[in-house]
Amino acid sequence: MIEYWQCDRKAERIHQLVVEMGDQAAGMLSGALKCLAGSDQAAAAVLRAGAETNDIHQMILADCAHYVAGTSPIVKDLRFIVTSLQISTDLERIADQAVEVALAGRQLAAAAVDWPIASLKDLGGQVEQRVRDTLHAFAAENVSLARQYSRVDSRMETVYRHLMEVVTHGICEHPEQAHVGVRIIEVIQTLNHIVHHALSIARWVVVTETGERPRRLH
Repeated sequence: MIEYWQCDRKAERIHQLVVEMGDQAAGMLSGALKCLAGSDQAAAAVLRAGAETNDIHQMILADCAHYVAGTSPIVKDLRFIVTSLQISTDLERIADQAVEVALAGRQLAAAAVDWPIASLKDLGGQVEQRVRDTLHAFAAENVSLARQYSRVDSRMETVYRHLMEVVTHGICEHPEQAHVGVRIIEVIQTLNHIVHHALSIARWVVVTETGERPRRLH
């Protein structure tokens, strides 16, 4: 049986691993957005970071299993473990989706056509900031910030809908470039998925500190 002081150290390690995984996933998203500007080096870096992020995720899974198996966790300990597992899963998906954005960005740069790439990068920047803000709330164990970031950003939703309308109109106007428009729509949708993972992370932070049941994402 693990001693209580060892439990504290193990919990601290899990927390730090999740923070590290979050930094890695946010960095991958930042690199993926550079790919929209045609940076092939950024794409290669994102792909390399994906493997490292997966390694951290495996360490989190192993440490959480060891923590539960070697202790008699109280309710808050269990909330911490469940939340760590949930957040690391969200981060894994953000990392995977950053790879998708990077690969799409490389293809869009090669297409060299006039589509709203600037607006797409602007949306991506807002998404990245939301992810980083949410991860800050987790690292600081700040419930008030987590509550703030657990709400859907109406401005971001407006940009998302506008971009979808612009690209859909562009496909209708230039059907010969429909494949490019469809790829842009895929990137927009992927960014939207990333935002929802950030919302999920924020809501799980609230769960850890308060025990409140997380609200379902719509």
